[in-house]
Amino acid sequence: IWLNEAFATFMEAKCAAAFRPAWERWMHFGRERSGAFDVDALATTRPIEYPVRTPADAEGMFDTLTYQKGSAVVRMLEQYLGEDAFRDGIRRYLQTHQFGNTETGDLWDALEAVTGEPVRAIMDSWIFQGGFPLVTASLDADRLVLAQQPFRYTEPAEVGDGEDPRWHVPVVVRSAGGTERIVLDGARASLALPATPTATAPVVVNA
Repeated sequence: IWLNEAFATFMEAKCAAAFRPAWERWMHFGRERSGAFDVDALATTRPIEYPVRTPADAEGMFDTLTYQKGSAVVRMLEQYLGEDAFRDGIRRYLQTHQFGNTETGDLWDALEAVTGEPVRAIMDSWIFQGGFPLVTASLDADRLVLAQQPFRYTEPAEVGDGEDPRWHVPVVVRSAGGTERIVLDGARASLALPATPTATAPVVVNA
């Protein structure tokens, strides 16, 4: 259910942005996404995808986490892979499964086959656990240091084994020396920055 609804929401924004750029549809998309963040930062949040065993389970999927968060993670993936590679992966998925049924992982596998990127690992970390990470960036000499931790409004009522959840966060870093891609899949990761013409050249994270 979620992928059908989330992909439709994503494509609605994408088509509107291409048809009427002056509408600034992606700006509206970002504001709508903030509502999902508000829900997802609560201790009572849920994963985007979960087992549906009753009609009530299915009905519960039609909420802001399915539409706004779901479409946001699809857009996150497209921006990381690039529009052309993303489109090629979708085309492969449709051609492979045009006469059959599919599961969510089939789409990730098609995108992974086309791009060589760990798409399934990235997306599984976003759809099978609730919440989202707060990612911070800092400089250590000529290296960019990224760190993640769960963003929460309140601490969870129950303390588990002491390990925070982790996401596979795709990050695009742009500087005067070029563009680099990295997947932050642990608590911390670092990336050597390309040489830049000046020491004050900007570094754009999440470019």
